[in-house]
Parts: sequence; C-alpha cells; structure tokens
Amino acid sequence: MNSSPLAQDSYVQTQYATQDNLRIRVETHEKYSFPKMDFAAWVLDQLPWRGRERVLEVGCGSGIYARPTQARAGHYIGGDLSWGMVQSLPPDIPRVNLDAQWLPLAAASVDVILANHMLYHVPDQDAAAAQFTRVLRPGGYLLAATNAGANRPELNQLLYDAAAALAIPVPQEAMGDALLTFTLENGHALLARHFPQVARHEVETAFIFPTPEPVIAYIGTTRDRLLDIAPPGIGWEQLAAQLHQLLTDHIARHGEFRVHKKAGVFVCRR
Repeated sequence: MNSSPLAQDSYVQTQYATQDNLRIRVETHEKYSFPKMDFAAWVLDQLPWRGRERVLEVGCGSGIYARPTQARAGHYIGGDLSWGMVQSLPPDIPRVNLDAQWLPLAAASVDVILANHMLYHVPDQDAAAAQFTRVLRPGGYLLAATNAGANRPELNQLLYDAAAALAIPVPQEAMGDALLTFTLENGHALLARHFPQVARHEVETAFIFPTPEPVIAYIGTTRDRLLDIAPPGIGWEQLAAQLHQLLTDHIARHGEFRVHKKAGVFVCRR
C-alpha cells in the first residue's frame, strides 16, 4: 500500500487534473458510437436497485454516473483522487477527495460501490479491493467496469503505423489496452480474491468516424506517453499530421474509419 494516501503517478495526475481530456473521450463515445447506447445506464442496470441504497463512487471523474445513480438510489457520494475532478462536480452532489487504497469511510457503511474504468490506475489493486469489501455492508455490491484487453484494435494499429512512420520506437504489443492491469480478461482473478460472488457482463459496439478530426482529438487526449519516447523534434503537430494522412487515405478507400470496442462490468457481491 502506498505511504501517501493521495499518491499517483505523474501521467495519471496530469491526465486527470481537470476534466478536459475525459470530457473529450466521453463526448467521442456519445457522438460516434454505434449502435447508440447509454453505457452508464447499462452498467447500473446490472443491479436490482431498491431505491434506498447508499452509493459511493470511487473514481467519479466528471460525474457521468452521478445523475443516473441518483435516479436509482437513495444517496450518492462522488469520490475521486483528483481534486480538480471533485471540484468540477455540480454543487449539489456530495463529494469527497479520496484514494481507493485508503477509503475515508466507516466499515459496512455503504450498499453499493462504483469503481468504473479506474482500477487499472490504482497501484495496489488488492488494497483497493480490500477497502471496497471493508466499507460495503454484507450483501452489498461492487460494480467495476473496464475494457477488454483487445479493445479498439484498429485504433491501436493506426497509432502503431503513425509512430513507425515517425521512427517512434513503440512495440506493437504495447499499444492499446493489452497491457492494462485490470481488464475483462484478468479482472476476475483480482476480484475473486475479495468477493465470494463475481459475475462478468460484456457489450460490443464500434466507433464509426466519417472524418479524421474526431479520431485525432480522441488520440490527442492521451498523447503524452507516446510523445515522451519520441525522437527529438517530433511533437504533437508531426504526429497529428501523420495520423491525418493515414486516416484520410483510409476513409477515401472505405468511406469511414471503424473501430471495434469491447467493454463490460464485473458485478461483485460481498
């Protein structure tokens, strides 16, 4: 467990200092996904809500689960490691600045924990899962959404091709979600160490992009790690130009740029 209750690596700290990057990614999913679906509602609908639950969201980000949860439960608290994210929540939403590894709540004090698309950012995931079980009441639920390791293969190939054209030394196997430490494929093993009941639900959709610009904006939200290993003189302008050329050629041949997505949620009962 970390020595500091609010520790995180510099990339995550920069990435989630404000909601700007996350907002672009959320808006891209909303506008360009096919078939259209409300992923947050789909995740929440995996539970048999009674309307009286006390819910803690760990890693609430910009709060996309807040209103849908309030419509289903009795009380919602949004929590995030990023103070910028916590501050960005609407003023009427209860919130707390927290670390998943050190939850500032009493034992057996909540009915449901949401931990969606965030466990792969946690350094000590077992510590976080132990905290989840500590604060959940007996019979309570954890919802933990994440991506498949083979998520967005076409986007990963695009990034690899653009990087290779600019001599950015990125192994193809390091692209995308395959190296995430918490995926649909490997997440069950972690959660089963802490919860007696763990079920996995999956959904497959796609991005369909008619032009290069939204693809480049989406990639631009996570560009720092790629540019950190780029040769001198290679910046975002050069990478964006290479991406634009590759996408323009692809769309001219196929009429669109289609990216297959696979995500899901683990439903865990204490």
